[in-house]
Amino acid sequence: MTVQQDENGNPGPPLAVADTQLVSAILVGRRRNREAGLLDRYASHIRGKSLVRSFATVCELRYGCLKAGWAPARTERMETWFREVAAIVMPDNDLVTLCASLRDTCRRNGHALSDKIHDTIGGSPRPPYATKSR
Repeated sequence: MTVQQDENGNPGPPLAVADTQLVSAILVGRRRNREAGLLDRYASHIRGKSLVRSFATVCELRYGCLKAGWAPARTERMETWFREVAAIVMPDNDLVTLCASLRDTCRRNGHALSDKIHDTIGGSPRPPYATKSR
């Protein structure tokens, strides 16, 4: 992934895109085994990098907290992390093309990321009952 630049044009730390599961694991921490395992698996990939997240990840996490009825204090901790730690990436043509290419590569390699269940509608994940997996 490309590096960001400061106001003087000097390169900053490399960037790493954090998906919904990874951001959720970061927010939960090591209190649960699943999240601890995910953090262990990705530690070397995100250490020393500035995290970025997509608008879809933010949408999914905000929806999850609304659906679960989080208390205001817990919601504010998530929002504070969003503001202070990870930048949001708005899609541009290159990002959309890259995502389409990644998904096609996954399809050709038999990876589940190419399955219809990973389609999005308006930035929200398509419900699993809306389509059948290949």
